[in-house]
Amino acid sequence: MFKKNAIFSLVFTTAMLLLPLTQAEAKGTQLGILKCEKIPGSEKNLLIHSSAGFECEYTSQAGFKQKYKGEAGITLGLDLEWTKESTIAYAVMGVEGAKAEPGELVGTYTGGTASAAFGLGVGAKVLVGGGNSNIAFSPLALEGSKGLGASAGIGYLTLVKE
Repeated sequence: MFKKNAIFSLVFTTAMLLLPLTQAEAKGTQLGILKCEKIPGSEKNLLIHSSAGFECEYTSQAGFKQKYKGEAGITLGLDLEWTKESTIAYAVMGVEGAKAEPGELVGTYTGGTASAAFGLGVGAKVLVGGGNSNIAFSPLALEGSKGLGASAGIGYLTLVKE
């Protein structure tokens, strides 16, 4: 049986392997990692629209941490997935010299999302927008989950400062 840390380790390791590809595409500097874990019992699934609450922690390259509350889901698509646990890891990118000051990641990010789970699941998100114009998430975020089903559609992540 996998634990939350095992899921995050799998997602984080995969993200680190793909990071050079996303950095080259973003032509920016990696500022840190945003790790979000689903809040149990916060899910709302209406088949073509779903949402769940997340607790997120941003860790900068220098090691300082910021906490955020978030909501993520599918605005329009098909969500036939029921997961008990979900962890998402994003590489936070910025233009040369940018810093992710406290609260800089606040905003709504949207884009394509797809995931599948049969026991242990995986997913990918391509999210843009929100936050400071000098800061963006990497073009690809990876998700690890435990549950059953599949989902795809227009996804979003909204972050507020905790």
